[in-house]
Amino acid sequence: MLPTSGETAEGVATASALLIADVQIGADIIVVRLKTDDAPVFVSYLLNTSKRQIMRLATGASVSHIYPKDIARVCLSLPSSELEQQKIANFLSAVDEKIEQLEQKRKLLELYKKGLMQKLFSQELRFKDEQGRDYPEWETKRLKQTLAYEQPADYIVENSEYHDTFNTPVLTPGKTFLLGYTNETQGIFKEKLPVIIFDDFTTAFKFVDYPFKVKSAAIKILLARQGENIRFIYYVMTRIRFPIGEHKRYYISEFQHEKICYPSHKEQTKIADFLSAVDEKKEHLNKQIQLSQIFKKGLLQQLFV
Repeated sequence: MLPTSGETAEGVATASALLIADVQIGADIIVVRLKTDDAPVFVSYLLNTSKRQIMRLATGASVSHIYPKDIARVCLSLPSSELEQQKIANFLSAVDEKIEQLEQKRKLLELYKKGLMQKLFSQELRFKDEQGRDYPEWETKRLKQTLAYEQPADYIVENSEYHDTFNTPVLTPGKTFLLGYTNETQGIFKEKLPVIIFDDFTTAFKFVDYPFKVKSAAIKILLARQGENIRFIYYVMTRIRFPIGEHKRYYISEFQHEKICYPSHKEQTKIADFLSAVDEKKEHLNKQIQLSQIFKKGLLQQLFV
């Protein structure tokens, strides 16, 4: 809602009554300070929840911008009590601090895993067997000696009208990974799990240990050969730096010929189990962060809408 000239009400103020847009730095950054004694942290949360209203004031032909004069046209609704503002701001700040702490833990865990993998795959750090003895020396193999592959034709989804209430995930190896859920009951890959799904054009890949369908024919479904640990192979593959050039299918022509250092099956399993435990901790942190962000979003809606 945009205020009319002189419009005010109890608990409602225009931005011009609260803010001064001091300096515009470039086209996209405006330095703002408060005119009043209102809690600045509270007002910052309030402005963040008013983004849609503020963006409607953007002007410009090819590129839209917000200018200092526009800020004064925004209508803000806030408690008249500075104490209530401070209490709200303190509570929201505590939620933000919790999210920041969780994100920092995730970052440290990622660094720990990166360093751990470097030591494990350089063999600086080795596991021992149940009797405390060294496992056999690692061998050098080509990836195709450890993995077989299956074409995805039988598992491609036919209908792309997905819904969260459906049962079967539709996957892609790219950043999106989960495209949605389908209610199709035929052509579900579920008999040879776990597997790695591999994008033949980009060489992106994901580890999958649950039934699924795929979206594209440009996918290889990679399966461990007998006696091999596919989760270990997945971790090995994350360390392969494979250059992408022309647009073509890479797995059969090039990627499967990559050489890898390879331990015995028992040491593979120990390495894979150890790294999986780290990944589980990371996934737990991801869920905590996601739930905290959902909680904050709901809280903001209740407080400011």
